[in-house]
Amino acid sequence: MIRELKNPLTENYFALKHQVLSKTFPWFYFQYSTDNTKIEGFTDVPFYSHTVLERPGEGNLYPKVTSRYSDLVDNVLKEILEFNSIEINCFFRINFNCSHYFDGKPTIPHFDHNFSHKNLLIYFNECQGDTFLYDKETYKFSPKEDLIISFEGLHGSGQPLLGQRRIVMVATYF
Repeated sequence: MIRELKNPLTENYFALKHQVLSKTFPWFYFQYSTDNTKIEGFTDVPFYSHTVLERPGEGNLYPKVTSRYSDLVDNVLKEILEFNSIEINCFFRINFNCSHYFDGKPTIPHFDHNFSHKNLLIYFNECQGDTFLYDKETYKFSPKEDLIISFEGLHGSGQPLLGQRRIVMVATYF
């Protein structure tokens, strides 16, 4: 269900990580992480976002580059995919997410798109905030700094502890 990938920890990766964790990286606030749905036991957590590749269907028919960091992100993703012998057809969305403690509940289970896709998730820092995959049972993956996972399906995440932030890069692909 969840495949752990090897991180080649390249110079480009550390340059990107340095930028994302810096105090000058531009973050943009979103009040809801999904569509403000109400489901008992879950919450639609507010978060900070930095979109690199805007998903299709948000006013455009195809993904749209929206970040000055796109070339560096492209290089990092190419290095990771090559190192893990993964071939893809297309990235649909690339986004950095920064979340903080809100109410302790996991995020609402969701799909990132309404069409078939896979998710690649890179954890840029050590924190609480497990990743959950929902199938016939719930699978849990605990984050570790510099870890990369790939999965597909209905998913969500836990929240970091009070005073922590959970910083990840999410890339959806086919």
